Amino acid sequence: MCQTFGIYGVHPSLKILDCPSRSSGRSKGWGPRAKIWQNALELSFRQAWRRSPEKALESGSVEIVGNRDGLCFCVKLQDNWIWTRARKRNQLLCTRGDTLEIFIGQHGQPSYLEFHIAPNGTLLQLRWPDADSVETTRKETDLKQFTFVDNTFRFRVGRRTKGWWVCGLLPFASISGNEPCSRDLGWDLHFARYDYGKDRKSRILSSTAPLRRPFFHRRNEWNHVRLV
Repeated sequence: MCQTFGIYGVHPSLKILDCPSRSSGRSKGWGPRAKIWQNALELSFRQAWRRSPEKALESGSVEIVGNRDGLCFCVKLQDNWIWTRARKRNQLLCTRGDTLEIFIGQHGQPSYLEFHIAPNGTLLQLRWPDADSVETTRKETDLKQFTFVDNTFRFRVGRRTKGWWVCGLLPFASISGNEPCSRDLGWDLHFARYDYGKDRKSRILSSTAPLRRPFFHRRNEWNHVRLV
């Protein structure tokens, strides 16, 4: 949420990213230094819609691998001022402070998921029937019809030197919902970030996708990932 203007369909110039698959890999004990991230697909946060990044842009990276249950990810964010006032599950977190956002959908299916994770572990889960549904939301109360609770999505949050991290698992069954799931088709996804300044009002946006505009629901410009 927090932004609108969704367009479905993968842009023909986008490269398909190959993601390594593991035969195992449990969430227990996961962290930024776990062995599961060796040779993982790596993405970086950037501002592709700008000719040059904002001076206040903090660095961040994502590592992704697949296992039999879903896509495993580890996000590491540099942040010299970590702040959130999020307290309740399924609040709109990006208006309440620093937020990691995850967008993912089965390639070829219009529905997709959106997750918000705050540095204190507060979580928002949204399931959008299609990108056009986002345009029907004008205030936070409009989100209720799209929020859901799925405890099969597992994640851990921690602090690192001058920053924070999030590692977790996006289950294949949750991504596809009631629709057929095909690992051969791959997934459209990207990771995005709201990084608030010390004034708690200014914020810097960034994403792993080559977005042409700073709107996170532009699905035709998301990363396209498949398992190998």
